[in-house]
Amino acid sequence: MHGREGAPRFDVVGDAMAFTIHDFERDFGANISNRVGALHVLMRPGLLITGRTRPLRGADLVRARLEQSDPLDNAVDALSLLLDTYVEGMAGLVADLGTQLLEAETELMEHDHMPDSRELMSARRLSAQLHRMTVGLRATMQRMEREPRLPPAVCAIARDLLPRIVDMDTDIVAAQLHLRQLRDELDLQAAQRTNENVYLLSVLTALMMPATLVTGFFGMNTGGLPFAQGPSGTFMATLVALLAGALTWWLLRIMGLVRRK
Repeated sequence: MHGREGAPRFDVVGDAMAFTIHDFERDFGANISNRVGALHVLMRPGLLITGRTRPLRGADLVRARLEQSDPLDNAVDALSLLLDTYVEGMAGLVADLGTQLLEAETELMEHDHMPDSRELMSARRLSAQLHRMTVGLRATMQRMEREPRLPPAVCAIARDLLPRIVDMDTDIVAAQLHLRQLRDELDLQAAQRTNENVYLLSVLTALMMPATLVTGFFGMNTGGLPFAQGPSGTFMATLVALLAGALTWWLLRIMGLVRRK
């Protein structure tokens, strides 16, 4: 959560109710940012006031719905529209997150296309932020539903929203599990590729060792080296190196250290 905004709050003083819910801030030219801000709401009979220190995505959604809907008659209807729009906006983000993870998994499983690790990190951060916001919103709605000093109509709004919020949080937790499984699959494939590369390098190293030994032997500046006097000495030394490599390959196959595909 944003440090200066604090945790979600809910208070009732006299006939006035005040609470804070969190949403994503928006930047110029971007519908959403990775920063979380707060919307402060104050309600009393016949009056609903909202305030925020920075532009919020949900506030813009509420304004768009107000422009398309008929004028509201009372503060209770305004509160219902506000909270319904916020929940609907967060549910849209959760649905988009689930679609993004499903597409990434499909690309990985069916087309062997590795997703961008930065996109997965962004999705993980988004899921964590959505989960914290949903938990805070659910706690606020639960307190609002149980508050005896509030009008029944206000409690009914919270009661109707709670199942949607719980379902949304369930979807977020499922997305986090899906993300974790996708991350495990990526780690498993990365480890498999690393093992294959190490195996290939090990086989090549084993095959090159006899040839290296042969070339090192014939490279000694000592007397009596075989093939040193004849015109075909280089060819014979090369043949010995190749035969040594072939013998090593045969021994590796016999010992089961070379995979048969």
